[in-house]
Amino acid sequence: MHIQTLCVGSVGENTYILHNGTEAVLVDPSAESERIQAALGGLPCKHILLTHAHFDHIGAVAHFQRLGAKVYLHTLDARLLQNGGHLAALFGQPLDPFVPDVLVNEGDVLQLCGLSVRVLATPGHTDGSVCYAVDDVLFSGDTLFRLSVGRTDFPTGNHAKLQESLQRLFALPTDCKVLAGHGEPTTLSFEKKNNPYA
Repeated sequence: MHIQTLCVGSVGENTYILHNGTEAVLVDPSAESERIQAALGGLPCKHILLTHAHFDHIGAVAHFQRLGAKVYLHTLDARLLQNGGHLAALFGQPLDPFVPDVLVNEGDVLQLCGLSVRVLATPGHTDGSVCYAVDDVLFSGDTLFRLSVGRTDFPTGNHAKLQESLQRLFALPTDCKVLAGHGEPTTLSFEKKNNPYA
């Protein structure tokens, strides 16, 4: 599995490209669809994994969906696309609407482009926040950052649930590289020892 990171959009969100050399999966394509398209280098984007439904993680989704990509989002965050909970209007950002193709839930295992992707429900930043585990990499969205965590003061955010989700991640049986929605990469073992929210 090859992973490429692009920091895009007005708030510096990390979009990830996973590929096997012939086709690609995007994680949280937030903005700058032309830049993401160029970074794909001609590889078709077949799937889009969304960690949650805030505008700064979904801004380029509709573009790639129109090109044939299938969109995956947790059941509980699908409603944020309909009721303004994506926060685009609040932050004065345009958002091209879309409808997810597949609603994921805790424990789902997705077979995408030769990759086995495990869905971990990690509510707290939003009710439908998830992490995606692929091999020894955890795509944590806005649940866990290097030395920080996602905020919980937006609609469906819940600090107590976030704390429970963090403890669940820290209890995973193996260490993982953590690729977050914002900021630098880290590891679960480092965050368990050093994150002030652990």
